[in-house]
Amino acid sequence: MKDALFTLAAMIPAAIGPLPVDQKPISAGLCGGGSIEFDIPQRQPRQKEPCHAVGCHTGGCRKRFDPAQ
Repeated sequence: MKDALFTLAAMIPAAIGPLPVDQKPISAGLCGGGSIEFDIPQRQPRQKEPCHAVGCHTGGCRKRFDPAQ
């Protein structure tokens, strides 16, 4: 029974997934004693564009070797 509870407790972080993190700027120290802060922009999810048949070979338009030749 302990093994089942331990296994279940170990699986909880995998089921929850990564938690959101607050965005923090990166600060860099300067030689004169000042500092600069850089804001890192959040990544935007890419929009999936339709695949054009001209650029890919998913339609099977390639020539195949014929072993009968």
